[in-house]
Amino acid sequence: MKRIKNVKNTIVFKLILSIILIFIVMTATSNYIIGKYQENRIQDIGEKIVMEETNKGNKDYFIVLEDSKLKSTKEIKNFSLIVIGSTIALGSLVYYFLVSRSLKPLKELKEKVQEIDIDKVDSEEKIYMEGQSQEIEELSLAFQKSLDKIYGSYAREKALSSSIAHELNTPVAVMKSSLEIYLMKNKVEDQELKELLDNFDENIDRISKIIESLLFLNRRENAIARKFDIKDLVDEIVFDLEDLAEEKNVNLISKMGSREIYTSDILLERVLYNLGKNAIAYNKDGGLVVFDFAEDDEKYFIYVRDTGLGIDEEEKEKVFDLFYRVDESRNKKTGGYGIGLNLVKNIVEKLGGQVLISDNLNEDGEVRGSVFEVRLPK
Repeated sequence: MKRIKNVKNTIVFKLILSIILIFIVMTATSNYIIGKYQENRIQDIGEKIVMEETNKGNKDYFIVLEDSKLKSTKEIKNFSLIVIGSTIALGSLVYYFLVSRSLKPLKELKEKVQEIDIDKVDSEEKIYMEGQSQEIEELSLAFQKSLDKIYGSYAREKALSSSIAHELNTPVAVMKSSLEIYLMKNKVEDQELKELLDNFDENIDRISKIIESLLFLNRRENAIARKFDIKDLVDEIVFDLEDLAEEKNVNLISKMGSREIYTSDILLERVLYNLGKNAIAYNKDGGLVVFDFAEDDEKYFIYVRDTGLGIDEEEKEKVFDLFYRVDESRNKKTGGYGIGLNLVKNIVEKLGGQVLISDNLNEDGEVRGSVFEVRLPK
């Protein structure tokens, strides 16, 4: 009995039942309309014959109308085709409405799945749709169980990485300060010892940046969107990067006009700072880094253009991978660790946008660097 009840609650059963009912109604309706039309035609023809015979003065006459011949007339055929076509069209519309209504929960399930945000573990929305058709209920339950496992695993990994980063932060800071104090108090003349200490310093900086990135990734979901002036934000970034640009002999230019936009200023500042720093590090002596802005009805477009070394076509997607570096020798000179661009992509996707790379072309169409384009929804 329970099995029969479950079958009745399936979409397949509902669709088959609706097809049968619609077919029965269509057949009965078309037959009824055609039959009534035939009766009316017989009556009209009979009345016409009676009037003709009466006008001729005939008092006694016998009328025979063959039903098969009447049905074979062109008029009846055309009318039958019109009725059958109309009932099929109407039945199709009714069936389409029933199918759309039956599949509406599936559309709702799709929208719920699309709205899932893995970073909002504490406020995840339940997607289990109890009381719907059996297929939808089972599918949503399977999704819910899978998501519960993913949320649980992600929350544990996130808590672990955050704890590790916090635990490592203090000893790394102590090592850095101790090394700096030692170098201040002692003049190192031995070349091998100097290279060893420089290597220690470089790797401590690397670990420190990795820890900083991990901590930022763990707290980025707490950033709140608000209105702010993009020009003020970029001017602040340019100011922060001026020392590095001067050291690399690179000119920083902002073409930003005053314009209020709505997004997270904290996250966007980190994105543009990383892109600007990256553009300076991989630029040429005497090169340029230009910040620019555009918009349309739906999106903001923020550009960071450089006149640097450029990026090969096959490398443009890979540069966003964590710890990926285009050229090991180049990164040793610039101090890159393959973290900054991955963080940029991660944040931009968090903001609902995308980041693209293209070639920076001069007037002659020659490649003279790269353009990082950040697209954000309004």
